[in-house]
Amino acid sequence: VRQVLAELLRIWRLRKQKVLLFSYSTQMLDILQDFVSRKGYSFLRLDGATSCTNRTKRVHEFNTKSSVFLFLLSTKAGGLGINLVSATVVVIFDPNWNPSHDMQAQDRAYRIGQRKDVKVYRLICSNSVEEVVYQRQLYKQGQEGLALHRRDETRYFEGIAPV
Repeated sequence: VRQVLAELLRIWRLRKQKVLLFSYSTQMLDILQDFVSRKGYSFLRLDGATSCTNRTKRVHEFNTKSSVFLFLLSTKAGGLGINLVSATVVVIFDPNWNPSHDMQAQDRAYRIGQRKDVKVYRLICSNSVEEVVYQRQLYKQGQEGLALHRRDETRYFEGIAPV
């Protein structure tokens, strides 16, 4: 996954994209921060330990300075004013068991004021815990669609199909 991310970041940097890189785990954010630092990318970081004052400054800086290429964020970092409308790429690095956390994270780029198309990527290895988490997210979203919106949802798991 590291090599894939490295190549994607290289391409996006050449294309002058602005990237939001989300991780559920702040420990993984530490690893990602070290990785992007060694690559020499300009970045900002926001997680639960970031004060409200610094959050506002960092969001404003990301949205207004073209020199800031990357924003590392925790999917758990909520709050008002995290509107990242200058982003053109969203990457969910490690999914959360609760699909609403990841959906809210990617929606940070889809706010009033967004004028560009935004692409969302999920980096998931086959046969990994992240794949299982993502499959469960799809299942939970399907159950929500079935229960709340009466949509006929696709079944992703054979073991829970009705008999």
